Amino acid sequence: MPYLDDVIVIQAIGPIKVLGPTTLALDGGTAGFWLESMGERGNVSLTISANRFGSRTLEMTVVNRA
Repeated sequence: MPYLDDVIVIQAIGPIKVLGPTTLALDGGTAGFWLESMGERGNVSLTISANRFGSRTLEMTVVNRA
């Protein structure tokens, strides 16, 4: 398996935000990032894109804590 150092772009839509940079370089094929709730309920779309792999989108719903 080749060593992956591609660049990914993170896009968050809805009541969340990405903490830190939204453009990251993979290190050995991995990267990490944090999301923060904006304190509102609603639908969230998180898209991660890379030139080599295209884009993948995750749909989530933010709810209030019990």
